[in-house]
Amino acid sequence: MPSAGWRGAGCIDARRKASVGVMMGIDPDNNDPLELEAAVEFAPVADVRPRIDPPPPVNLLAVADCRLPSIAGLEAAMDAFYVGILRFARDDADGLVYRAENFRVWFVIVEKPPEHADYRPLRVVVPSLAELIQQLIDVGVEFTDQRGLTPGGETILLHDPSGNLVEAGDSRGLVF
Repeated sequence: MPSAGWRGAGCIDARRKASVGVMMGIDPDNNDPLELEAAVEFAPVADVRPRIDPPPPVNLLAVADCRLPSIAGLEAAMDAFYVGILRFARDDADGLVYRAENFRVWFVIVEKPPEHADYRPLRVVVPSLAELIQQLIDVGVEFTDQRGLTPGGETILLHDPSGNLVEAGDSRGLVF
């Protein structure tokens, strides 16, 4: 059986409530309702600072800007692939340039497909690999699935309209 001084959980006596109120600058005996200040006219002011667009949602796994060859006359198809599917941003620089969050891909326009000295792909990190795969299936672009040895190490390999090899994965598979 509890002792006579026991008040139960959460009970605060009047003396304690008064002392807390005095410490916080509140009069415990004042029961007046709050008085609100008069409303002030507010007119928003136009922001004159230049607008900075958010970065594209893709990253390049590279240490600097990348340069790749592109066949002349494929600018519209390259825009549809890099801007429409991979979600790069088209850069305002001269030529065919796409911007990721961290670097740019510069395309050198050539007349005929060049011979590649090696087959290293352009590595791209996308927000969601599953969404990219569904989009590629809807558009009809062929790709190859690759599964790594580590958990979450799934990537896909595909060719851009100029024939350059692109490897895409999401952020959980950054070990590729």
